[in-house]
Amino acid sequence: MVDYHLQTLDNGLRVVAAHCPTWRSLAMGIFAGTGSRHDPARKQGLAHFTEHMLFKGTKRRTPKRIVVQAESVGGSLNAYTSEEHTCYHLRSPANHLNRMVDLLADIYIDSTFPEGEIGRERQVIEDEILMYRDEPSSHVDDVLSQGTWPKESLGRPILGSVETLSRIGRDDFLRYLKQAYGAKNSVIALAGPQEPEAMVATVAKAFDPLPKGRRQNTKLLSKIAKPLPDAQLAIEERPTEQVHLRLAFLMEGRDHPQLCPSRLLSVMLGETMSSRLSQEVREKRGYCYSIGSSRDVYTDTGLFSIYASCEPRFLRPLLKQTFRQLKRLRDQAPSARELKAAFQYVAGNHDMGLEETSTQMFWIGDAALHEDEDLNPERYLDDLRRVTPEDIQQTAKDIFTTASLRLALLGPDLENLRPELLALCHDQ
Repeated sequence: MVDYHLQTLDNGLRVVAAHCPTWRSLAMGIFAGTGSRHDPARKQGLAHFTEHMLFKGTKRRTPKRIVVQAESVGGSLNAYTSEEHTCYHLRSPANHLNRMVDLLADIYIDSTFPEGEIGRERQVIEDEILMYRDEPSSHVDDVLSQGTWPKESLGRPILGSVETLSRIGRDDFLRYLKQAYGAKNSVIALAGPQEPEAMVATVAKAFDPLPKGRRQNTKLLSKIAKPLPDAQLAIEERPTEQVHLRLAFLMEGRDHPQLCPSRLLSVMLGETMSSRLSQEVREKRGYCYSIGSSRDVYTDTGLFSIYASCEPRFLRPLLKQTFRQLKRLRDQAPSARELKAAFQYVAGNHDMGLEETSTQMFWIGDAALHEDEDLNPERYLDDLRRVTPEDIQQTAKDIFTTASLRLALLGPDLENLRPELLALCHDQ
């Protein structure tokens, strides 16, 4: 049995804890409520660059000492930057709570941003940018985002560009931390065998010096975005062997009732080997090796995406068959049996994942970051159980519309196909 505990400290820091006495590991994460969509346009990549720099030394630890403190006991330390938050996380044997809390508090509060490290890390991130550009299956995601939100922060790459990185200096990091890394804009999540009160007390002592700061405001698309043209098509030509595609539809944000039905809709459409796209496009017709679906959900919007890569000669039949499967979902509700199978897939993965302290930590941290006080993961499954076949059909009708369709393609000799591809999109 897992117990959950949520407490707000005097400085405004929210601390959430998951406790199970049989766990043998400890997972901890610090979530800063700031991400790439909060970056200034001229300094895109600031959130991600800051994430890298927090590992480059504090008043008490060198960069090497930071990672050695975690790894010397068998633990691991890492971080990531998303569009709307940044997370610093670690996992270690359970008996190192004090050591790990002190380590994360040190890098979060007392990082020093040495000038020499800034220059070196800028080169590392430039190499990271080039690495992703060299991976067509990854870079096509940036092509999609830029085509979907061409004038908004969500359309800019999380890593930034070589040009925007060159404008970021030490003063930018210090201002950014003061603005976005305060206690009121942060959440700490822990999962371990210690009593929740003990975990919270350890965090409270280590993070007491963290300034209160303020909550980060997100400029919502609903207030600033202009209508985009129907069936927007973004193309980047490259001499690759395959065409890499992302077919996406704009959807509602994370608090919309559409969230749960769209999760099961994605499973039915393309998340498993038995899904409709996998069976119809890959197994029956052999158009591609890789095809699937996923969702990216933000505060105010989201994308329901279908991804695939195929030989150029199969691009048109693959798109036609994909549109046929979308039409089937709009025209007819799935059977109760198919819906039950999709739910059992999600529930099984959900329950197996929660056996790990890291999954528990990420779950409760994300919930607290979005001010969800019901931390019990079972509530999520309860919401999914209430989804009906009719809900799935209505969600497909709402999402799979020509007006919300966006298509991104990366591959050889695509521009001459633009009129035909746009016609396909309009006729879907």
